[in-house]
Amino acid sequence: MPCDRKKPGVAFWATVVVVMVLVAYPLSFGPACWWFTSSPVAEEVPGEPLLRRERTLRGSSGRYAPRFYWPLGWLAGHGPAPISMAIRRYATLFSETIDQPLSPDGEYFLVRWR
Repeated sequence: MPCDRKKPGVAFWATVVVVMVLVAYPLSFGPACWWFTSSPVAEEVPGEPLLRRERTLRGSSGRYAPRFYWPLGWLAGHGPAPISMAIRRYATLFSETIDQPLSPDGEYFLVRWR
């Protein structure tokens, strides 16, 4: 007696993709803050070839999370206190400070934990 099993359809795979995005995006925020943060690039001081200074970047820690995560940064800055604290703690799990994106326009704010 053959089993008539249907292959998963478009609705099933669309649901899988949406669930994965909703789970993977927030979970990838922490590792992005810990591993893929950018730091300022030193530039030469005019007239002093041996001196270098760090440029001032967005925020004030010198390490900033990718702008791709601005919705989570907005929640950390404007969301309810429990959600805000959870996001901030997750972002600074392996460092004391990081600048999180607050808007898609490149506005950042400093997150300090400890």
